[in-house]
Amino acid sequence: MANGDRWSLLVGQKIKKARLESKLSIRALSRLTSISLTFFSHLENGKRGPSFRNVVKVATALGKPVDFFIPRCKP
Repeated sequence: MANGDRWSLLVGQKIKKARLESKLSIRALSRLTSISLTFFSHLENGKRGPSFRNVVKVATALGKPVDFFIPRCKP
């Protein structure tokens, strides 16, 4: 798996985890962020990566700091 693909997968997993902890459906998060339902489905399954703008929208909607969603790189 390429680094970009791995990064997308990790971000998507973190978004899904935070969404489920907040007891929100993908549809509800889509409405809160004005990001398409299809995009969230692809994001949570690692098929697409988010833009920084979308990470900010998701973080705001879920009440998390932006850096919660950014995977840590190993040196």
